[in-house]
Amino acid sequence: MKVKSKTQKPLPGDQRGGDRMADLQRREMELKRAEEAFREKERYYQSLLSNLHEDILVIDRDRRITDAYSSYVISMGYRREDVIGRHCYEICHGYREPCEANGQDCLLDEVLLTGKERRFQHEHIHADGSKRWIDVLLSPLNGKRGSAKHVIQVTRDVTDFIRVKNALQESQERYALTTKAGQVGVWDWNLESNEIYLDPNLKAMLGYADHEIRNHLDDWSKFVHPDDMAEVMAKANAHLEGLAPLYEVVHRMLHKDGSIRWFLARGRAIRDADGKPYRVLGTDTDITERKRAEDEREILRKRLEESLTKILSGFINICAKCKKIRNDRGDWIRIEEYIRSRTGADFSHGLCPQCIKELYPEYEKA
Repeated sequence: MKVKSKTQKPLPGDQRGGDRMADLQRREMELKRAEEAFREKERYYQSLLSNLHEDILVIDRDRRITDAYSSYVISMGYRREDVIGRHCYEICHGYREPCEANGQDCLLDEVLLTGKERRFQHEHIHADGSKRWIDVLLSPLNGKRGSAKHVIQVTRDVTDFIRVKNALQESQERYALTTKAGQVGVWDWNLESNEIYLDPNLKAMLGYADHEIRNHLDDWSKFVHPDDMAEVMAKANAHLEGLAPLYEVVHRMLHKDGSIRWFLARGRAIRDADGKPYRVLGTDTDITERKRAEDEREILRKRLEESLTKILSGFINICAKCKKIRNDRGDWIRIEEYIRSRTGADFSHGLCPQCIKELYPEYEKA
């Protein structure tokens, strides 16, 4: 008689052991995936930080650099191993002692104490010894309990910007001094809106403050002498129509005190691709004193011409022998006196070679 065999069932303990093993394996795989994801994120952020335009240092409370990203190392001329563990004041400023000992404020302690960011600009020393202007942002790096243990220093080299800014400022100062000394003002005329930028110095030349004259052609035109307006507009239109290479005209303007000032106006149109003008840039120069001097010279020239004509009219005594003007009636003395009193000319009196021969023949023989 055959005994029918029965399938043996696993014991409850064995089943629990298998489940725990599978669970451990599952957890191990999840941990590995998490670690890989973490490393991937770390590589991502490391790459991101290394490719930022800003340079980054991590500095502890002792002012030692605990981390530095490649962008800082490259931009300041160091290798990473050159800066890690060294004091920030050594690397940034070339000091052997903290900044305070060298008469320079340091905001690192303030950021650690207050937990607030600070931003400023100052000079850093490049590895080659040159000075670079740096824009600095200090931010606290808080620990688990909220207190800052480190400071993140984010910097950007702004040397070129500072140089351009300083050069621009110097240029503006030179321009201001030049225009003020030379009585020159700049204007910028928008042909579409008829708005015109007027240099405050230009308004001041007519005795007005900047706010007293609106930057519009209608307002500025009111100060052009009425008798000169037609010529001013004719010269402007000739240039805008391409008939003249430059807008240039001398005209009078009305000063706030009621006087008349002479101006030399010059400008050039800016045109689009089709040659249509849309803007005119130019200058106005106060030439009142020059104009007065020119007018005075012209008046003196005419007076001199008229006076000489009167003086030299009629008979002029000339020696029949030597053909020189005779002065027995004082004609030449009067001419000298008149010219000397009305001009800067003066006269020197000496003997001509012919008279020397006649008066001092012994010199000729010698």
